[in-house]
Amino acid sequence: MSLEKLSFNGNIAKVTLGSKNNSISLGGQTTLPFLDPNYKPKLALHISDSGLAFPNTVNDPYKDQYDNLVEWAKLCERKFKIDALHINFSTESNVTNYLPDILQEISIPLIISGPGEVGKDQPILNLCGELGQGYNLLLCAAELETYKSITAIALAYNHCIVALSPIDVNIAKQLNILLSDFGLPLKRIVIDPMVACLGYGLEYTFSAMERIRALALSGDEMLSSPMICFVQDAWRARETAFEYPDWGPIAPRGFLWEASTAASLYAAGGDLLVFRHPESLALFRKTIGV
Repeated sequence: MSLEKLSFNGNIAKVTLGSKNNSISLGGQTTLPFLDPNYKPKLALHISDSGLAFPNTVNDPYKDQYDNLVEWAKLCERKFKIDALHINFSTESNVTNYLPDILQEISIPLIISGPGEVGKDQPILNLCGELGQGYNLLLCAAELETYKSITAIALAYNHCIVALSPIDVNIAKQLNILLSDFGLPLKRIVIDPMVACLGYGLEYTFSAMERIRALALSGDEMLSSPMICFVQDAWRARETAFEYPDWGPIAPRGFLWEASTAASLYAAGGDLLVFRHPESLALFRKTIGV
């Protein structure tokens, strides 16, 4: 059988984010990414209430926007034409100060996360869930140890949820089973396989993603959720954070690092890619033609 005629028993569940008039859909595929000429990922940018730091040597034309989260969010939507926006909140007070205005000022779906600390994420996500009721947010993230409390927020306020597993196919499936048993349907779950970046475990990441996608298309419903990839973590690599004179200027190196990471994860089945810098996003778009 030729690749063009290859068929599968399963499909990727469709997850809708955002409000009724301003929504996007993830998933729905019935074949592998490289066999579907129409397959294109949804693209998002990351912003934070604590500012966005890049290496001092990166000439960042947007740095003056970072102190005003609402204006920054508006800039991301209107200038960069993204499909969704990821907002990281560090405190409940910042949620109260910014989120209501952001919900009114922008129309694209929101991905919401806290600082990633036990004891701080739940109250922040609970407040975001309450204020964002009716906007169908994507809340980050349910893990094996915390899935009940965060899933309860999603169920109470009718939001979707990110299921975070540490580059492990079995844990990804187990977590989806637990979320489903808790009452959250697959149409409201997005898998985060916890991606690594170029040079720091990228091969391990996309191998796990390929296995998740292949098993889902083979009929494993509990792995059929679409996948979100936070490619912004490429900026943690030493190659994007430190000067290496023999390697040339640091800024284009950082953009290439993030865009190259994204290209690999897109080919492995990433449905929603979250970027940190607009220049990386632009380079990725140019690479795949979107």
